[in-house]
Amino acid sequence: METKQNSIGRLRRNARWELGFTLMLLVGSTIGFFYVKSLETRTMLIWLILISLVSLGSYHRHMLSGIRGLSEVGATIHAHVAQQVAGIRQILEASYRSSVWVVFSTFGIVLFFALYKALTQYSGRLLLIQLVGVGLGCVIAVVVSRFTRRVARQMLQDLYGRHLDRLEATLRELNHSE
Repeated sequence: METKQNSIGRLRRNARWELGFTLMLLVGSTIGFFYVKSLETRTMLIWLILISLVSLGSYHRHMLSGIRGLSEVGATIHAHVAQQVAGIRQILEASYRSSVWVVFSTFGIVLFFALYKALTQYSGRLLLIQLVGVGLGCVIAVVVSRFTRRVARQMLQDLYGRHLDRLEATLRELNHSE
């Protein structure tokens, strides 16, 4: 029981750190929006504000409700462990999807502005050079997105995987004992 409370406490602490970082990002992006004049920078700040608001409204709500569900005791031990496994899977899925979605969308915005600038401000050889640069940016975006998927998966495994593995082992033991 002590290990369960420590694991859930770590999950709760990690969620609070993520929530605090998201709030800092929201406040900093909002303040920065009013001081910056560049359209590209303002668009990225709006994007950060939007990500923060969606994260606060959806992702963190799901995460905190999932963690809250982990601490509630079910009618039976089997139901309780199964509920915990489902809750952690929900947290992992939401975390992974949001990480990949945010990176992909951010690259999309940056590359859109680079392409727009190339098409409207350059011609001839300079346009070709800019388009090659945007193409290289797309390749880099794909590589970084794949890297982000791996890193996100590894970080989520480090944060939640051990707890999930223990719960699944407990659930298997309970299934075999019934």
